Amino acid sequence: MASKIKVQVLGLSFSNSRGENIPYIVIIGKPEDKIRIPIIIGASEAQSIAIALEKVPAPRPLSHDIFATLSREFNVEVSEVIIYEYSEGVFLAKLVCKNEISVKEIECRPSDGIAIALRMNIPIYTYQHIFDEAGVSIEDKKAAQQKRKIEKEEEEEKKPIEELNIKQLQKRLKKAIDTENYELASQINERIKTLSNKL
Repeated sequence: MASKIKVQVLGLSFSNSRGENIPYIVIIGKPEDKIRIPIIIGASEAQSIAIALEKVPAPRPLSHDIFATLSREFNVEVSEVIIYEYSEGVFLAKLVCKNEISVKEIECRPSDGIAIALRMNIPIYTYQHIFDEAGVSIEDKKAAQQKRKIEKEEEEEKKPIEELNIKQLQKRLKKAIDTENYELASQINERIKTLSNKL
């Protein structure tokens, strides 16, 4: 049987996905590792996780608070949360619960499991195959961001000065001066003056 890997919640961020129901990503992983697992979650689950991370008391108990209170009051121990499968973009998770009589594994959404784990201070586990299938390298992400930035700058460079706003023109002007292209710098400067007079 595969060994479990203990992970932590390392961040919460906006997703690029469209739609009101999936605007957030919770990021889990090992702090010392460069691989992260991003999990798309809903807004309400993101709020619940954020409250637990920041240890901010909610004005009224959320569903995850109620679950945690019920488990304590009725002596049901939630020992761990396991994110055990990833298929076609969907993660599967379970709560491991036990009392004096038995141990039960209850299916749950990863977002709910994480929100409960943070409230009850219990460990979150996953497996290496989840890292292999859904993990994202921090270094790869930074390289992709840098590539997008360069592509955006190159695309902007191709635009005629008539299509640029003042901020973009000022940036183009600086580059023209740095490269001693004074003819272009003069044209850009005139364009900036024209736009400024219209404000």
